[in-house]
Amino acid sequence: SVKLLLEPPAAGLIPIHPANVDLYRMTALHYIGSVTGGDQIEILELLFHHGANQCINFVSYDGWTPLHCCVLWNNYPMARELVLRGASLAVRSSGPALLLTPFETALRVHRSTKFLQLLAHQSTDTILC
Repeated sequence: SVKLLLEPPAAGLIPIHPANVDLYRMTALHYIGSVTGGDQIEILELLFHHGANQCINFVSYDGWTPLHCCVLWNNYPMARELVLRGASLAVRSSGPALLLTPFETALRVHRSTKFLQLLAHQSTDTILC
């Protein structure tokens, strides 16, 4: 389980940290944004407890923040949690993602009323990790 991955490793093993990135510059927060159902909120809390909050606005090579991923994959519960925990609504994607905010992504992808209401209050803070 995720808890086992986050515990201190046995001697000689490399520790897993939620702020680590993969070769696409995606963090655990990016990936959990693409998962719906299950214990995602519990996993998010566990990741934040172990330091994932420092990269809540981290941008992947494809230009997506974890909040962009939630919007893209229609994961409203996780998007709401990220917004409540301080995810920036103003970060624009980069690269092939067309420089969109999470709100603009929601407009293009699925136009879900609940997403649009959640993301409608654009802020001017742009925090990149």
